[in-house]
Amino acid sequence: MEDKRIAQVGSLEVDIREVVRDPRGMEDQIQEIMENDFVEGRHSNFGGWITLLPDAADVAELDRSFLSKYPPLYSQQQEVCTDCPSGPCNLKEGQGVCGLELESYQGRLSLRKACRGCVSQMVATRELMNHALKLWPEDTPVSMGDILSISDHAPAVTVLSGIYPKTLKDLNKALSYGEAQLAKLFQASYCGTAPATEFESMVLHAGSVLLLTMGVAEMLKISCYGFISAANQELEEIEQFPPPKVAAGWGSIESGKPVIAFVGDDFLPAWCAIDRLKRDGSLEQVEICGIGAAGDDIIRFYDRCRIVAPMVRAAKAIRNGVFDVVVASPGCIPLDVLSEAARVDSKAIWVGHYAPGEMADSTDDPVDKIVEALVSGQKAVWIRDVEKAGEVAVKVAQKVQRKGDYVISDAEAVKQAKNHKKDCDVCSMECPVGLPVSKAVRQLAEGNWEAFFEVERGCNFCGACEAACPSNVQLRDIIVAAERKQAAAEKYVMRPGRGPISITELLQSAFAVGWGSIPAMVTIFGCGDAHKDELAWLADELLASGCMVFVAGCAGAEIARTFSDMKKKYLFEQYPATCAARNLVNCGSCSAISQAVPMYLMLRPSGGIPLYGSIPPLGDSINLGGAQSVIIWGALPDRMYATAAAWARLGSTVIVGPASSVGWKRWLVGNRYDRSRWWVYHGETGKKREVEPVPEHLIVPVETVEEALTMLARSVLTVRDYRESRATHLEVLIDYYERFYDQLPEDWHLVVRSDFELPPRHRRRMVKLLEQEYGWETDGVKLKRAKHRNGELMTMSEFAARYGMEQGIYCTRLRSQMPLRLRDSIQE
Repeated sequence: MEDKRIAQVGSLEVDIREVVRDPRGMEDQIQEIMENDFVEGRHSNFGGWITLLPDAADVAELDRSFLSKYPPLYSQQQEVCTDCPSGPCNLKEGQGVCGLELESYQGRLSLRKACRGCVSQMVATRELMNHALKLWPEDTPVSMGDILSISDHAPAVTVLSGIYPKTLKDLNKALSYGEAQLAKLFQASYCGTAPATEFESMVLHAGSVLLLTMGVAEMLKISCYGFISAANQELEEIEQFPPPKVAAGWGSIESGKPVIAFVGDDFLPAWCAIDRLKRDGSLEQVEICGIGAAGDDIIRFYDRCRIVAPMVRAAKAIRNGVFDVVVASPGCIPLDVLSEAARVDSKAIWVGHYAPGEMADSTDDPVDKIVEALVSGQKAVWIRDVEKAGEVAVKVAQKVQRKGDYVISDAEAVKQAKNHKKDCDVCSMECPVGLPVSKAVRQLAEGNWEAFFEVERGCNFCGACEAACPSNVQLRDIIVAAERKQAAAEKYVMRPGRGPISITELLQSAFAVGWGSIPAMVTIFGCGDAHKDELAWLADELLASGCMVFVAGCAGAEIARTFSDMKKKYLFEQYPATCAARNLVNCGSCSAISQAVPMYLMLRPSGGIPLYGSIPPLGDSINLGGAQSVIIWGALPDRMYATAAAWARLGSTVIVGPASSVGWKRWLVGNRYDRSRWWVYHGETGKKREVEPVPEHLIVPVETVEEALTMLARSVLTVRDYRESRATHLEVLIDYYERFYDQLPEDWHLVVRSDFELPPRHRRRMVKLLEQEYGWETDGVKLKRAKHRNGELMTMSEFAARYGMEQGIYCTRLRSQMPLRLRDSIQE
């Protein structure tokens, strides 16, 4: 038997084999983690366990807890399985040949969708890692900032893997682990026959793998490629870091210069192209534009890049005909870059690892030969070397001559509109987001563009309307023309992504979050497949309510568009950028999604929970006591499906809309009326205790921005609320309901624990309703006797002992997170 390896946790001497199943090969790192991130008090009372490089089954206790409370709800079920040679099998008629059942098949499909959502980010991160290892030795130190400690050094990587990544070699090991996990999950999505809940547990694991992958990418970008990081700033400087001075939008592009657009997940071609322009002294002579994640990344190392569109609207942006060269890489959604670029004579350079159609690979051709071919008339090339692609893009942009305007003329647009069939609404009926396209066509036939301006603002350029039009009206060309008419006025400013959030910064607002002065920490994601104004409206409303708001991905630029006529400022100019009430924090591109939901970091100083291999205690604690939720507004790419799973696993309610609310086929929703699902283990007695039905859902659909806000207000009610925070959360919820629906929430009485928690502005009315409609006994504005959900009338002290949790008392739904002294005596 191997000798003991002792780690000193405060005054305790702990054998590392007591906290890690198999520490071989990582003994030194595990000892360092235990001695610097473990807290003696927590370890004495709760023990400790690092799930080092776990499979899905290793952290499934948390998943099963969630899925018992929020069971999967499937819609639009697929009944016929064709996954193996023994099929097809109609599962509605019974089990398949392999024993697979209908609901299990829906879980399998859900896992497949989550895995697809991980793939593009995984490939982009692997390409980034391979490029970094070509330029720097594997023992190169990596860090996201000077003010970070071992605890928040790389939390998106560490909470799942348990690896402390101090060098490129460590990061590569973490990424290799993620790749292996994704392979296992993909295999299960085609071969497994487990119950649906087991597949959904693996979906949640796929989300955690995605976060790890994003975290690796973020650390590479900051450590190796010069991306800005707030963790390198002094705390007093972060409030205005980085400054909101990046010009974006069509109107910010300087005319008369060659324009290169970078599209997709890979910023490396732009990094190489900008480096060449700097060395040539010609950086000011070329306009650099970004679409999708590439644009959000570029502005973190080159602030003159112009972001013009999210990835979902990339085809529409290219068809504008502004770009001389389009450099495209794989992104979160498929895109026919080559055909769109060819329509407007933009030269296309594809840098993906797979062929775009039947194009020959020009990677090994000399640069001058490639440039000459493109300048002489060839429409596109495929180059798998990002450095060569960047050089070719610069040289072609400086030499190519294009015609000029490629947008449909007013006369032609009106002519086509007049060809439409009278009273035909097929285009509007086919639009997945319900835009009034037919109305716009009828108005355009009379020379009025106003309705098309509104259609354009909500259009993600899917082409469904055009494909369905019986009169063959070129609707997408007209929509592009509508966008160009507004282009000069589309000029706004934004903050670049700031990167990581430190525990030190968060602690400045810890009291305000815990006691309800800040109603919630809210993170907004969005991929552009919603109306252009809705993301900003959501952010502005939440900020006005006192929330702390984080954004990442394409949502950052979408939010930045909004201008306040009253304040004479764009949205990012109106609010500071630190972790505090009424602050708006842009973390960065898609990979910065791993930085943008930071409440779990607070649990290290407040609960002593280490941030290494600790998904179960973090997810359980946030779900029971964390006022943080996520809104995904426009979730077309599969990447958002996996993103939702990632943050749901860490305990946050994820609210999804608008069109995605009917496009996704699986939701994790609770049932407030099923009392058997709403319970916790009491941390002082070990007994199971019935609690309020909060948070009500884990992943839930909504259709309107108003519904998103009311659902968010419901989602931050938690079992561990203090009196002050419960009153704040109830007040926000009631205010939203009365403003949007002119009524009280239908189930508000289920979350009342005492009259001290009733918002002062509404207390008298609420006490009266509790007596008259719900059978409670009152005395003035005081509650004397409460009516339990079982119908029994009891004193308030009896009620506090039988329903909900007493203020400040620990509780959990996981046996593994009970105090050691009670773990073997839990009473169901």
